[in-house]
Amino acid sequence: MERTTSAEDLTQQLPDDLLANVFRRLRTTSPSLAASRCVCKAWRAIIDGRRLLKDLPSYSLTGIFFHLNGEPLPRYFSPASSSVNIDPLDYVDTGSDAIKCLAITQHCNGLLLLNDGDCKESWVLNPATRQWTHLPTPPPMCTPGMEDVDHVDRYMDFHDRYLVFDPAVSPHYEVFLSKYVPFIPLSDINKLVDPRIQEREWPPSIFVLLVFSSRTTRWEERSFVREGEAAGTIRNMLHVPPSNHWYAAYWQGSLYYRQHGVFMRVNLSNHNYQVIKPPKGSQKYLFGHYLGKSKNGVYCALDHGPKLRIWYLVETGDQIKWVLKCSINDSSYHKTLLGFHPNKETVFVFQRPSKRVMAYHFNSSKTEDLGPLTADRVWLSFPYTLCLMGELSSNKQ
Repeated sequence: MERTTSAEDLTQQLPDDLLANVFRRLRTTSPSLAASRCVCKAWRAIIDGRRLLKDLPSYSLTGIFFHLNGEPLPRYFSPASSSVNIDPLDYVDTGSDAIKCLAITQHCNGLLLLNDGDCKESWVLNPATRQWTHLPTPPPMCTPGMEDVDHVDRYMDFHDRYLVFDPAVSPHYEVFLSKYVPFIPLSDINKLVDPRIQEREWPPSIFVLLVFSSRTTRWEERSFVREGEAAGTIRNMLHVPPSNHWYAAYWQGSLYYRQHGVFMRVNLSNHNYQVIKPPKGSQKYLFGHYLGKSKNGVYCALDHGPKLRIWYLVETGDQIKWVLKCSINDSSYHKTLLGFHPNKETVFVFQRPSKRVMAYHFNSSKTEDLGPLTADRVWLSFPYTLCLMGELSSNKQ
């Protein structure tokens, strides 16, 4: 019987240089190139050896999505220098007339994570291609360390969701659901939570997250082992109100986010996590922080009064510390942080009195006026980078 030759065997007969030229033609559709990398070791060696994915240009900033109180959909601000047009998000079909609000909770490399007003339904959207997909409802999950707490159902169903996507590595994305210790009024804590449970450390030594993968299209539990000390005890966290800002950063295979006044670094490759204390001098402020990614990694900004302080995270071996990058004195108390430029050491600020969007450049101390923004107060904001790659679903408009 004649042996059947697979497509993979046939490509192995091609010279590496010829096959590399074929792969280069896929560079305009990076997910196709990323998917080709996973076919076999030979293809992966060619793609990695010639840095076909890593040499792709970084995604530039095209604008800023922002939310205003009382408005059901986010708006989009485009600097005068940008030639990219992004349509309003009213084309997203939620499948229900009862859903009147869509809020952005995360942006990561061109994809947006959207929630309805009650944070029960979620969608992943690519505004550049007008494609989206609806996420399945996650299964029930107890707050880690509080699995044996009874009679607090109205407090326990709270979590934050974070989006992870890197089209230079894979066409697939993941959504992480992180439960946190609920905020319970001091008068009810001892009635509802046993003192023995209150003494448990937080976060626990093994922290369980729910993860949705676009590769498997389902939710699954994933455990992460803590490195280093805990932030405190469950008792310390019960009276800390959660932040209404879900800012996060994805950098070099790790997810960074803020919870209960500390920062979490979740390493997705080795399934470890660490608790990172806030920058010195910012611990007493529960609100006003903006966590994001910029040119050299993970940055944190704190807006308090006329002063705007910015730190960046330095990770050397086992040592992680915040280093003050700059301190900007601004005469206006009425300003709102809009986020960081992904490729430049620049922070965006909305000056409410003048209704202008300003860019502060860290190194040169220069200020750039990006244009007017018709708004009174910005609630949430996400600098947006264009991504024309990937097929989320058949919902292309």
